[in-house]
Amino acid sequence: MAFMFYAIYNDPHLRRTLEDEAKAAFDGGSPNSAWLRRLPTLNAAKSETLRRYPITIASIRQCSQ
Repeated sequence: MAFMFYAIYNDPHLRRTLEDEAKAAFDGGSPNSAWLRRLPTLNAAKSETLRRYPITIASIRQCSQ
């Protein structure tokens, strides 16, 4: 989450886009899990953050046969 917040606050255009997206979503009522899935820019920011800052650095594989 820290990397995502860093990326969002480091890019003013992205921050404005996410703010507008959230304001539009809140106009439809209170948020829930389905509401979060309908935010394409937020989902794209999440995916890009995971691509740029992966959770694991490497995964060690071992052949069993």
